[in-house]
Amino acid sequence: MRLVNGKITPMKKYQTIVIGSGPGGYVAAIRLAQLGKSVAIVERFQDHVGGVCLNEGCIPTKALINSAKFFDSAKEAEISAVELKAGIPDMAKMVSAALNTSAQLRNGIKYLFKKNNIDLIVGNARIASKNSLIVTNNGKDDEFLADNFIIATGSRPKVLASLEADEKNVLTSDGVFKLKQTPKALLIIGGGAIGVEFGSLFNSFGSNVTIVELEEQLLPLEDKEIAIEMTKYLKKRGIEIFTKSQVLELQRKPNSRIAKIKTNNETIEKEFEYVLVCVGRSPNTENLGLEKIGLTLEKGFIKVNEKMQTSVDNIYAIGDCINSPMLAHVASVEGILAAEIIAGLKSEPIDYSSIPSVVYSQFEAASVGLTEELAREKGLDVVICKHFFKSCPKALLLHKDDGFVKIIADKKTFKIIGVHIAGIGASELIHEFVLAKANNLRLQDIAKTTHAHPSLSEIVVDAAKSVFDKPIHG
Repeated sequence: MRLVNGKITPMKKYQTIVIGSGPGGYVAAIRLAQLGKSVAIVERFQDHVGGVCLNEGCIPTKALINSAKFFDSAKEAEISAVELKAGIPDMAKMVSAALNTSAQLRNGIKYLFKKNNIDLIVGNARIASKNSLIVTNNGKDDEFLADNFIIATGSRPKVLASLEADEKNVLTSDGVFKLKQTPKALLIIGGGAIGVEFGSLFNSFGSNVTIVELEEQLLPLEDKEIAIEMTKYLKKRGIEIFTKSQVLELQRKPNSRIAKIKTNNETIEKEFEYVLVCVGRSPNTENLGLEKIGLTLEKGFIKVNEKMQTSVDNIYAIGDCINSPMLAHVASVEGILAAEIIAGLKSEPIDYSSIPSVVYSQFEAASVGLTEELAREKGLDVVICKHFFKSCPKALLLHKDDGFVKIIADKKTFKIIGVHIAGIGASELIHEFVLAKANNLRLQDIAKTTHAHPSLSEIVVDAAKSVFDKPIHG
């Protein structure tokens, strides 16, 4: 007898068991069910369906960013001749509202499990053999059988041995949602997407924010000009930024930390109420019994082929536990691919070069394809142009005209090699370029389309025309 969905049931064999219910796992399970397969999904905690993305990451973080944007809008309303009072941000209420959004979506996923006859098994999973799984819950072990497994165990915040994250004064991104008040002074260690997003939103709420990044630019994975534009915007907002710098030590005080920051061949000390560590994420691949069944790991990541198949032919892995971009939407497409391969469909491998990346800060950045630096390193013959939001009527009337669209295209075919956007609506505008790149369209195909006026999307057309020196606006 086994405990499934809170009920005692006879042990049954599934065609596939998915380990982890994040944006990779739950999508894979639903796709398998749609394809007529019997599916179970294992999640460590009853109230953690949706994984880190839904419960501590993408969704609640973006809900807080949305609150910050509303707060900024109230402060900036007089620019549009509207008198509003911004008031004082209530951190506890905003965190509560963000987590309520997560709860709604979590319930939605549970409904989809029921709709698609997917069994939810709660507990810690360990693969015992090629076709068996042990799930431990409240000290009790239960065994489940399956023809195939999909490992979708995700990742956790990476911590530095020298910087103890106690989730009180020294936080990881998970610990932010325990805050009851807005930090007066906040140090963010790590200037990647997560660090920039949190720095931007807490700046909006009135925190004195400092960001320390080890590499020579913020957003180290983004195009250099985009990073420069983001840095300029954040500094204009009052955020202090140290690049090519390192936090050497955090001295503990009762309600704060003193940080020793090495920068420009000198060491400075600054006191912060809170420290937020955003130095990346580590895959959750421990304690799964992987080595016992001969599954190959590389630097903690599960090694897979283009079909998401591991070195054990009936076991697949997707999302943050493999060495692909640690993005929720990447995990989802990998989950769909794994499900379709298991179901016997002839699905195309994922084109990772057409995967978009977005920084959801107050001032957004988004990209697809190669940066200019990588295109140059590869020796590609390219044409590069920029088109600025200041020429976009909709951006002007919204008083959000900072930033630009940068296009890198093949000089002969005018097919997209990379597009990088910094500015309002970047998280939405990028997808027009993603569609074009994924389908081998030329910039002429974008340039000849008609877009509504006034709309932010007009900048897409003008940016495409800029490659031929023929933009209408600009």
